[in-house]
Amino acid sequence: MDRMAQLFSDVLAAPVSVGALAQMVTEAADATKPFLDAIRRMLHDAPAVHFDETGGRAVGRLHWVHSASTGLLPLLDSHPERGRLAMDDLAVIGEMSGVAVHDGWKPYLLGVTALANPFP
Repeated sequence: MDRMAQLFSDVLAAPVSVGALAQMVTEAADATKPFLDAIRRMLHDAPAVHFDETGGRAVGRLHWVHSASTGLLPLLDSHPERGRLAMDDLAVIGEMSGVAVHDGWKPYLLGVTALANPFP
């Protein structure tokens, strides 16, 4: 937030406090909830959804960027964990009725336990 406040001041000549920026980020995140819920519902009903994850740094430590997507519907989420908790928080794979396309990482097998597991 300090860097962003400095950017606003230096580039836009618009001084903004760190507290105001934090409030803006919180309000913007809250405003995206209905949109993200709609994307999740569409992914639940999609015939096939691709899942993947990659590491990235956030808040000074390794976090994971998880994705659930179709050709038209992207859903990305950053999470400090890489396992089942992160997949539960993404809230797609356990609720979907279609095919989960993934690389065989065990947490992706949530909700498909009735199927034969090709990745023991």
